Amino acid sequence: MRKSIVYTLVACLLLAAMPYSVSADASEDIPTNAAGTGVHDSLVAALTHAGLVATLQGDGPFTVFAPTDQAFTDAGIDLSTFDTPEENETLADILLYHVLAG
Repeated sequence: MRKSIVYTLVACLLLAAMPYSVSADASEDIPTNAAGTGVHDSLVAALTHAGLVATLQGDGPFTVFAPTDQAFTDAGIDLSTFDTPEENETLADILLYHVLAG
């Protein structure tokens, strides 16, 4: 009995620690959906900076594990410092780690 209470408590704590899920509007593209959430402004700016908006507006489907504005802040990412083609390419590579086909 005690074991099942502990397992239930652990499961509840894990569920409470998980961030909420945002469901996208299937009729819109990923950059448009991200812009509408209010917590992905940095992602949209990064996609624009890296030249990936057109790619994600193209034929998909794509799955994006979208970092929030807070994630960019926590990582210390300042998009104004990405001003060379090499830095923008590095930014694109980092962002593409968050994109899967399908």
